[in-house]
Amino acid sequence: MKYFQFNLNDENSTQKKYMQFSIDFYMENGNSIGVDELYIRHVRGCGTAYIHSITEGISPEFSCTDTKAIIVRGDIFESQNLNFSGLTTIPVIVKQSGIVYQVLWFNEFVDCVDWEHSKYEPWPEGSVLKPWHNPRGRWFWKAALNSKKVSASLDVFRLKDWSGSFNFVVNEVVKESFLSLHDAKLLTDFIELPVIEHDIAKHLA
Repeated sequence: MKYFQFNLNDENSTQKKYMQFSIDFYMENGNSIGVDELYIRHVRGCGTAYIHSITEGISPEFSCTDTKAIIVRGDIFESQNLNFSGLTTIPVIVKQSGIVYQVLWFNEFVDCVDWEHSKYEPWPEGSVLKPWHNPRGRWFWKAALNSKKVSASLDVFRLKDWSGSFNFVVNEVVKESFLSLHDAKLLTDFIELPVIEHDIAKHLA
């Protein structure tokens, strides 16, 4: 199975004709929350959440509010059967139009990065790290996956300890499903991640 990083192509000039959305989400009382808190509130059943459109334009089939949240228009999600293993969906309403979108929350973090073959920059020796720093490194570019640690039961997941933007990993089935959407062909890049074969016998020796 091949795996890909889901990445938004924000340099495509076509994107300018589409509606753009706020980074934050909003509760009925007007309080803004991030996508992590949105998920927690969804699990707790804390009521309706909203998102704001910040530009005028065509309502896209899908978009990203930032590097942590993918949203798909509700009618497209239902008609294209985009419900995959490893995925939780959270409904949000566009405040200005009432259009419903589904936030795609990748709820599984998998410890499958092959650090030896991944492209990232460790902290210089002697660096004093802050509590919010990732001790693995300060810059993250492209992950390689350990074949023995990838979960074949998951269609989508995130990488444990990986701090790069767009930490969304999908398999071939999910990639092709998204590319069946007109907007996705214009707005996304699916970057294939190398899968490094590991002989399990060597680890048991």
